[in-house]
Amino acid sequence: ALPRYAGSFNSACEKSANPLPCVVFVPEKKQYYMYYNSYVNGKISPLLATSEDGVNFVSHPACRDRAIMEHIGELACVYYDSTADEKSRFKALCVCGDGKSERIIKDPVFESADGIHWEKTSRQWHNHAAEPPAFCFYNPIKQKHTILCRPDAGVRRVCRVFTEDF
Repeated sequence: ALPRYAGSFNSACEKSANPLPCVVFVPEKKQYYMYYNSYVNGKISPLLATSEDGVNFVSHPACRDRAIMEHIGELACVYYDSTADEKSRFKALCVCGDGKSERIIKDPVFESADGIHWEKTSRQWHNHAAEPPAFCFYNPIKQKHTILCRPDAGVRRVCRVFTEDF
């Protein structure tokens, strides 16, 4: 059973939703976006729910029955990058397998202007096979983006990854 949240969450895929959501406040929309992994047509897929108050969420119309990103394994984290230009303001840190085994081998970055329509980049956010969840923030002292994540698949420690530009 899924854990109980303080607010509410209404999703067609709620029964299969991964209870490790990533919530981002979107200043331009004055809304909270909650990204989460769920199963759509038998494959784990990232979905989106939105909220006005950050407590009560509903599925976004763009992904009621389909994933918002294609050809990924799992979503580790979505990050709102206020230092980036508008077309790449949202960053999705994903993990992918090789399609032949359960082993995670790639960690691609997806970018979006609106947090709904995504493009896969050629960049990797991690040099090993990280696993969800991850957390990203901008560190103004180091002037770098900081990612907290697992150092490798199956490893239950936390490491820090720094980047100036993804």
